[in-house]
Amino acid sequence: MPTPTLYDERTSAAPLAGEKRGSGGLAELAAHVRGRLTTLALPERVIPLAIVLAVVVVFAVGLRNEFVQWDDPTNLVENPHFRGLAPRNLAWMFTTTLLGHYIPVTWLSFGLDYVLWGMEPAGYHFTNLLLHAANAVLVYWVTKRLLAAARPGASPTALRAGAAVAALFFAVHPLRAESVAWATERRDVLSGLLFLTSVLTYLRAEGANGARRRRLLAGSVAAFALALLAKSIVMTLPLLLIVLDWYPLRRLSAAPATWRTPQTRRTLLEKLPFGAVAVAGAAVSYWAVAHHDYFTPAAKYPLPSRVAMALYSMVFYVSKTILPTDLSPLYELPVRINPLDSEFVLAAVAVALVRAASCTPASSWRTTATATCRAWGSPSCSAAASRGSSARTRPERYALRSSARAARPWPRCSRPWAP
Repeated sequence: MPTPTLYDERTSAAPLAGEKRGSGGLAELAAHVRGRLTTLALPERVIPLAIVLAVVVVFAVGLRNEFVQWDDPTNLVENPHFRGLAPRNLAWMFTTTLLGHYIPVTWLSFGLDYVLWGMEPAGYHFTNLLLHAANAVLVYWVTKRLLAAARPGASPTALRAGAAVAALFFAVHPLRAESVAWATERRDVLSGLLFLTSVLTYLRAEGANGARRRRLLAGSVAAFALALLAKSIVMTLPLLLIVLDWYPLRRLSAAPATWRTPQTRRTLLEKLPFGAVAVAGAAVSYWAVAHHDYFTPAAKYPLPSRVAMALYSMVFYVSKTILPTDLSPLYELPVRINPLDSEFVLAAVAVALVRAASCTPASSWRTTATATCRAWGSPSCSAAASRGSSARTRPERYALRSSARAARPWPRCSRPWAP
């Protein structure tokens, strides 16, 4: 029988719903509900299946879609080069920079689609649906490991429940529709699959030693490299891993006294292969964009304007994640951007406040608030940086499909059923 913990004593002491409550009645009711939830049986095998079922129920309607008259004609309908896996097709896939992207792994998936489905749109949408369902399950597994690291005393049921809620939030959110229902955005769901695989493998290496740990780290680097070949936007993964090492893995510390310790050096040295792959991926991405001259002129959008767009993007993606209203498939890039406009100034202030909160000294509320701030400020930066960069394949200010990268860190903010 497991040893009772202080958490168990608090939840077991919660009053029944029918008892009289004083001024703290709402808190007592919440504690009672948490206590009931922790006694529910949530079989490990059932939860991933339930998540997949939820994804299918929500997104199966997309199987009726045709190809979208927006990049799909150029990439698929009028493109004979990807159709098949013959040597000439493979040679094209690994050398093309069509529309400013070098994505051979994504082209391989399209080539396999053609072998299986021909040019039937439903087949391409079905593959996107399968990839997104797999992503949702990976989010569940990643989140469960992160919550276990953040809350070592939480019960297995609480961890499963928290991870399931986070995975469902990610899986069926309206912002996922563009990536799943648009065939061209295969690169998003496929790079997401490999990105999450890299993170999960890295987390598994945390509890391993010796040769097994080295194999897992090598597998994580390999998955990261494949993710970059599916879509280069995942190049910020090394920074995310450092954030995870800081919290919740606690392998790194902000205390200067720990910066020269063997553990800190070892932890940072492990990131060198990831950093090398990221630099190579960034160079290839730059080459692909430059090959088509898709850079927005610095004279039209100078550095202050780009910084303003990047900061506003961080607020934009998080706000649309929390409140997904007034969504649009296209947010056009304005002819001129004034960094002193109120929307950009307020966004800069909001980002500064959130980042400052993440550095707040330890206090009773820091565990949740700081985790939220750190989680927001890692992959969200990837999406924001892409909006503020000079490389653009279309004249858009923001892209909802980029929100998936801003949403992936949110599971780390949870404290499963914690008081």
